[in-house]
Amino acid sequence: MFKVQLIILYLFTQTIILSQLCWYMLTTLCWLAIILRKTHLYNSFSIKDLGTLRYFLGFEISCSPSGIVFNQWKYCLDLLSYSGLLACKPASSPMEPSYPLSESEGSLLLNPGEYRRLIGCLLYLTRTRPNVNFAVHKLSQFIWNQREPHMRATLRVLRYKALTLLVWEL
Repeated sequence: MFKVQLIILYLFTQTIILSQLCWYMLTTLCWLAIILRKTHLYNSFSIKDLGTLRYFLGFEISCSPSGIVFNQWKYCLDLLSYSGLLACKPASSPMEPSYPLSESEGSLLLNPGEYRRLIGCLLYLTRTRPNVNFAVHKLSQFIWNQREPHMRATLRVLRYKALTLLVWEL
């Protein structure tokens, strides 16, 4: 009786990821199948084997006996470092419930590109951190009319992420 193993081929722009579902339980047949697939790809295309996948598109990837784990801890750390909030005082929630945001209150930002970049990075971060979804999507409504209160609220979301980084380290 044969146990069926699943080998997955992910295709991205200029990137091919060859994956197998049970890395810790690889049998000789699984390794042989992967080697045959790689050989076929080498013969058909000009490719380079980069080894075991650890970090891709902002996701850290690790394998364990229970499955494949994706996280964005390093991405979040880099975002906090870029924004200068790495050693900030963490916020206890991503957004203050009584903090009103409007399109007309506050002065316009001098550098609106910075706000757009932070919102874009936070939107990407919501893939693994759904606890900031509401706050980030609320702030993204003001992407074309950024004001000081919006930037303060965005920095609060980042300070909240700093708190979750502290919790991950414990």
